[in-house]
Amino acid sequence: CPPRTTTLVSGASSCVGCKVTEFWDSTSGLCTECAAEEVVVDGKCVPCDLGRFKDETAGVCVDCPQGRKRGANDSALECLPCEPGLFAAERGRSECQSCPPGSFSNTLGSVVCTACPTGEYQDEFGQTSCKTCPEGTFNSAEGRSSLCEPCPTGTQNALKGQTACTNCLAGTFQDVMGQTTCKPCPLGRFMSGDGAPECTPCPPGQFTDKIRSESCTQCAPGTFSANAGQ
Repeated sequence: CPPRTTTLVSGASSCVGCKVTEFWDSTSGLCTECAAEEVVVDGKCVPCDLGRFKDETAGVCVDCPQGRKRGANDSALECLPCEPGLFAAERGRSECQSCPPGSFSNTLGSVVCTACPTGEYQDEFGQTSCKTCPEGTFNSAEGRSSLCEPCPTGTQNALKGQTACTNCLAGTFQDVMGQTTCKPCPLGRFMSGDGAPECTPCPPGQFTDKIRSESCTQCAPGTFSANAGQ
């Protein structure tokens, strides 16, 4: 028989070619089945490269699809889906990649990772969820990869997972960043507007004897206040 052909039975009148999963042994003249995880390349049985698997029907190696991988310790007969927290955006991967900070993956076989939503963040690689912004902080952008921003002065936030902070109301203030409450204006000071980082002293001739004042009161006839902040 010609090379890469053989006979199936003794006394055959014709030769047949080797199957796609068989190699031709030039010594014996027989077609021999390759091992289960090997394919025939240039007349020899060889394993599939990493990142590829054996298509048993066609008898050839095929790239792993997106979202899957085949590494050194994996069977050559299939590609495994990427675990949650990992992804494979390209075909033919031998390993899945970790989701970068600012993103996550919570399903098997991810092709891409999902950006963290507003009000959340993720500062680590390979995560299956995002972290919620704590009280006193906020995040208004998707895909944040660092800690959420502290509320600026004049604002507060008592809830988790917020996209913005709330202005301090009239009669209150906040002079420190990242706070969960506002402070009441002390005696002798007032604030008529929202979002104040500090309260205003009552001018001379006016006073307030209450905290959380939005305005000051004129001194009564026969009385005076020479200094501010009374």
